[in-house]
Amino acid sequence: MENVVSIYYGGTVERDEYGCVKFVGMQCEVVIFDEKPSFSELVARAREELHCHENDEIIVEGILHLGSPLNIQRKIVPIRCAGQWEKYVRTVMNGHSPSVEVVVRPVGVDRNPRRFSRPMGQRAHFDPPVQEPVMNVDVAPTIPDAESAPNERWLQAFAVIRKRPYKVLHSYAERRYTVLCDKERCPWRVCARKQNITGKWKITKVVGPHNCADHELTVRHPQLTSTLIAKRLMGILKEQPNMKVRTIIRTVEEIYGGYVITYGKAWRAKQRAWRMIYGDWESGYEQLPVLFNAIKAVNPGMHYEYIPKPNAWKEDGRQIFGRAFWCFPQSVEAFRHCRPVFSIDGTFLIGKYRGTLLIAISCDANNMLVPLAFALVERENNDSWGWFLRLVRIHVVGPGREVGVISDRHQGILNAVQEQIEGYAPLHHRWCTRHLAENLLRKDGVKDNFDLFQVAARQLEDYYFQRKLEQVRTATNAEGRHWLAGLMRDVDKWTRAHDAGGWRYEFQCSNMAESFNKLLLGIRGMPVNAIVEFTFYRLVAWFNERHAKAEALQVAGERWAEKPKRHLIIANERASTHEVQCFDLGSGTYQVEHRGGTTSDGEIRESRIHVVVLRDFKCTCGRPRQYHFVCSHLVAAARHRNFDIESMIPHEFSVDTLVRTWSPRFVPFRDPREWPPYDGPKYVADPAYRWNKRGTRKRTRHNMTMDQVLPLLRSRAHDGFLALEYDDRYTPLLQMAGLDVISYQVRRGMPRFNSAAITALVDRWRPETHSFHLPFGEMTVTLQDCQKMLGLSIRGQPVTGPCVTGGWRARVAAFLGREVDEQGTRTSGVLISWLREHFGHYPQDADAETVGHYCRAWILHLFACVLFPDATGDTASWMWIHCLTDWHQAGIYSWGSAVLCFLYRQLCEACRRSSGSPSVGGCVYLLQLWMWSRLPVGRPEIMPRRPWFPGEPPRRQPTWAYIWNQVKVSHTRLDRAYLDYINEIDALTAHSVNWQPYDGDDPLPFPLSFVCVQDNDIYRMVCPLICFYAVEYHLPHRVARQFGMRQIWPPQATSTSIELHK
Repeated sequence: MENVVSIYYGGTVERDEYGCVKFVGMQCEVVIFDEKPSFSELVARAREELHCHENDEIIVEGILHLGSPLNIQRKIVPIRCAGQWEKYVRTVMNGHSPSVEVVVRPVGVDRNPRRFSRPMGQRAHFDPPVQEPVMNVDVAPTIPDAESAPNERWLQAFAVIRKRPYKVLHSYAERRYTVLCDKERCPWRVCARKQNITGKWKITKVVGPHNCADHELTVRHPQLTSTLIAKRLMGILKEQPNMKVRTIIRTVEEIYGGYVITYGKAWRAKQRAWRMIYGDWESGYEQLPVLFNAIKAVNPGMHYEYIPKPNAWKEDGRQIFGRAFWCFPQSVEAFRHCRPVFSIDGTFLIGKYRGTLLIAISCDANNMLVPLAFALVERENNDSWGWFLRLVRIHVVGPGREVGVISDRHQGILNAVQEQIEGYAPLHHRWCTRHLAENLLRKDGVKDNFDLFQVAARQLEDYYFQRKLEQVRTATNAEGRHWLAGLMRDVDKWTRAHDAGGWRYEFQCSNMAESFNKLLLGIRGMPVNAIVEFTFYRLVAWFNERHAKAEALQVAGERWAEKPKRHLIIANERASTHEVQCFDLGSGTYQVEHRGGTTSDGEIRESRIHVVVLRDFKCTCGRPRQYHFVCSHLVAAARHRNFDIESMIPHEFSVDTLVRTWSPRFVPFRDPREWPPYDGPKYVADPAYRWNKRGTRKRTRHNMTMDQVLPLLRSRAHDGFLALEYDDRYTPLLQMAGLDVISYQVRRGMPRFNSAAITALVDRWRPETHSFHLPFGEMTVTLQDCQKMLGLSIRGQPVTGPCVTGGWRARVAAFLGREVDEQGTRTSGVLISWLREHFGHYPQDADAETVGHYCRAWILHLFACVLFPDATGDTASWMWIHCLTDWHQAGIYSWGSAVLCFLYRQLCEACRRSSGSPSVGGCVYLLQLWMWSRLPVGRPEIMPRRPWFPGEPPRRQPTWAYIWNQVKVSHTRLDRAYLDYINEIDALTAHSVNWQPYDGDDPLPFPLSFVCVQDNDIYRMVCPLICFYAVEYHLPHRVARQFGMRQIWPPQATSTSIELHK
C-alpha cells in the first residue's frame, strides 16, 4: 500500500562485494498515512523520528528488492527530490519490492555504506533488518476503506515478514476490528474503528511491544494466505504470465523470509492474481467485444469478428460465445514488406473453458516472428479452419497476392486451402517436414530415420533427393515404405527438389507457429480477454524493439539485414574457390565448377559443375529458386563479368524494408473508464465447454522432437582418487612435478557436482569463440582461473609427446612396476579399477623405487578422476607416461594450460550432445568453481570448511577453491532444476555477475598459496593451448571485463575451427 511506509533509522548500513546491503542495529517505524505521502511529508515525519529540527538536512534512501524471482537482492537508491520519490513508489507498486521502505539519517553521518564480507555463494534473503527491531505501529489518523473491514494487507504483510502471527478478536464490518498476538499472555494488539462520516477506518489503539519469545520461523503462517500472495505477485505475474507454480513457491520463500507454501496455495494465488488483474473467466467473455471495440477506436484498421454459437441463447437475451477473430493493422502493414509465406497452427486452451487458439505468423528478413492474425474457436475442424483462413486471406493477405502456407496435414487445413475466393489468388500449401518425420517415426520407431527423412526433403536436386529417399526406404519397415508411397502423390508439397515456385523460401517446417505456441504456454490458462491483451502488448514490445534495431542498422549504413548479410558473406567466400567459364555473354550463361573436398565436419563432397544464367537469376544448384537469394555460383559468375549481383537480390532482405516492416506504431487503448461506449450484443461463455473434471487437463497433443529437452550431462569427474591411500613420501615427488598444491587441495574433499547447473551453463558454450554466450556478453574460464583455483603452473613446455599405441603394456609395466592384466580390446589405458586394486594400499616398508611407482599410480588416478577425465570415465590413459617418467622433467610442463585445453575440448564436444546419455569430461571441478565464484546461478550455501593440513609451508597453503570446500547443495528434482537454471541464466545482467572474484579489499579468512599468483603476467596471453592431440585457443581478449578492462567490440577474430585440431 502506498500509504504504509517503513522507516529505518539509527545503526549502520553495510554493503557486500555484490552491492547488496544489510542493516545493523537499526530501528524500524511503520507509519500509516491517510494517503500516499508526498516527499515533504515523508521528510517531515523522518525528522521527527531522528529528533531533528526543521532546518536540519537529512538523507533519504529507498530500499529495492531486485533480481530474478529466485534470487532477490536488497539494494538502496538515493531519493533527493519529489520526482525521485514518485518514481521509487511507482517501482515498488509495480511489484519489484514487497513494501515502501526507506532509510533516513541526518547529514554528517557517513553516507557510504561499509563493506561486509558475505561468504561467496551465500544468497541475500529477505530477512528482518535487525534481529529484534523496535516494532512500533504509529497511529495515523485513518486507513482507506477496503472491501471488507479495514484493509488488512499491510498488517498481514507486517506479521508475515516479522514472523509474528496474530488472531482476530473482533471483526465487525460496520463497527470495529481488533487483532492480538496469537501467543498467550502477550499484550500486543491493534484496535481500529470505522468512522461514520468518511467511512474510513481509524486505528484507535496500539498496545505493545511483544513480550513473547523472539520471532522464529514456523512451518506455516496463518496470515500468509493465497490472497496476500496474489496481491504481492500481481506485478510480477503481469510481467511474467508464464511463471510456473513451483517458481511462485520459491519466490514466496525468498520474499517472506523462508516460508514454504504448498503447491495448492501457490496455484490458488496465481489464479487469484489473474482474477484481480483480468477478472474471472465468465466476465472475460463478456468483456471481449468491449475490449475489441476499445482497441479499434484508437487503432483504426483493426479488424475483428465475433460470431455467436448458432441457435443458442440465454434466457436474458445474451448470446453464447462461438468464435472470435482479430488482426491488427500494424501486422497487416508489416506483412506487406515480408516474404510471401506464413505458417498456421492451433493450440488448445487449458483454462476454465475449453477452446483452441488459431494463429497465423510470418517472419521478417532476420527471421524474427511477425504475428499476423488470431482466432478463438471451439476446436480444430473443417469449419473453423476454413473460417479462419478465409478471414486471413481477405484481411491480411489481400487480393491478388500469392502466398505460401506451411502447416501440418490436419484435414481441416487441407480442405481450407483448396477453397477458391473470387478476386483472391490461390494458396500454395506446403507441408511441415518435421511433422511428416514424426509420422514416420511412429510408423517404424527408428529415430535415425527422423533426421534422414528431413535431409531427403531438403535436397534441392532430384538426383540427390532420390538417392536420399532410397536410403529412407531401405532403413524403414514395410509400414513406413507404404506410408512413403502415399506421400509421393503430392511430392511437390514436401520436397524442395519438386517445389517449382519455391514457396517455402528457407522454411522447412512450421517452426514459426510452434515457436509462438511456446510463448503462449502460460497464457493458455488465462481468461480470453487476457489472451487478447497479451497479443496486443507483445506486438507493441516487438515492434518498438525491432524497429530500433533496424534503424540502428540503417544508420550504420548497412544494406542487408543481419541474417542475409551472413549468407552473402559465406557465398562470397565460397565463390573465390570456384572456376568460371563463359558460354553466352548476352544471356549471362556461365559454367561454374564447384571443387570438391572435405568439410570441417569430415564430410567428403564431390566436385560439381553448375550452369548459371545471370539474366534470369537461375542456377542448376536450385538455391536461387528455393531461397530466392544468391548462391556462391551466381556470385562467382557475376564476379567474372564484373556485374553487381546484389542488385538482383529481392528487396525483402534489405535493411530499408526491415525498417518499413517494423515502422507502424500502436496506440494505447487507455483506462477502461475512458473506453468508448459499446452498445453491441452481449456474449457469455458456452457452458457446454466448461471443464468439469478436476486436476490437470488431459493432453491430446503428442510430444514431438522439438518439445523434448536434451538429457542432463553426466560428469565424468569424481573423487574416486581418494580410494588410493596417500603417503607423505609422495610430497617431494609431487612438488618436483608441480602437482603438490592441487593434490593437497583435492585431498581436503571436493564439493558435490550440480549436474543441472553445469548442463545449463554448457548449453551456452560456443566452440567458435571458446566462451559462454550470456545475455550481456561473453565469459569464459581462463588461465587465471586455472592457476587461482587449482594452483597449477601455466608457464612451461606444452604437454605433449609420442602417442604410439604399440607396446603400451610394456611401457605401463616399466612405469608402474607391475604387469597390466588382460582387459580385452581396450588399448587407451589401464582401468581405474585395476589401479585401485593394485595400488590402493601403500606398503609401509616400501623402498624409494616402490614409492615412485605408487606415486605415479596416484597421479594417473588424479588425472583420470579430476584433471583429465575423458568420455569413458573408467580409464587412466597411458599417454602421460612420457611426461612423468623423469621427476625432474615433469616440473617443466605447463600443467595448467593442459588442463584448460582439455576442458575446452570436452566443452566443445558436450555442447553438441545428441545422444540419450551424454557426458562431459575435462576438469568439471574447475568449471563448477568458476561458475560459483562468478555467476549467481546454482550457488550453494557455504558451510564451515574442513581444517587445513597443519604445519605446511607457504607453497602448499590453500587455493581460492578452499572457499567452496564445504557447501550445502540443495536436493531437488534435477530436470526441474535444469529448467530453473536456464531461466536464471536468461535473466542475468552485467551487474549481477562477479567479474573479478579475485580482487577486493576484504582479506581471505585463510592464507593463500603463493603459487596462485606466480604467473600473473601471462594471464591475458592469446595463444594456442596444447594437450597432446587437443589444440584449443585461449582468447582472453574476448572477456576483457574479467580482467577489469574495457571490452573492445568487435574483438579480433581468431579461428577455432576443427581444422586446427587435425
